[in-house]
Amino acid sequence: MLSENELWERVRGLSGRTVYTIERQRPNRISGVTDEAIAIADRATKPTREDIIQVYREVWQRGEITSEDLYGDQSILGHPYARKTGRIIVAVLASAVPEEIQGVRRSKTQRLSSIRLRQNLIK
Repeated sequence: MLSENELWERVRGLSGRTVYTIERQRPNRISGVTDEAIAIADRATKPTREDIIQVYREVWQRGEITSEDLYGDQSILGHPYARKTGRIIVAVLASAVPEEIQGVRRSKTQRLSSIRLRQNLIK
């Protein structure tokens, strides 16, 4: 597990790149990364550093984070625009730390799209 600063440096490395949402593969170009948030081209809402770190910790704690965890009634992101930023946050994490986190698309056996720790990291 990376430290907060190590994770944020990985996120900074995505500046200028495009990340794709897990389920629908929608492109989101990261136009900039500040100390507080990520700017996404053509979007007003910005995923915050705090939210990205929170989701990263949760995936390490739980092993997997589903869309229900991000947007449902018991959301780990407790603010009204989580629905708008949650999909981008998981795409950012899957791109920033691909050796730790993999995206999982919905299927017959997987009810919800998610991100999960890679098998070799699960204890």
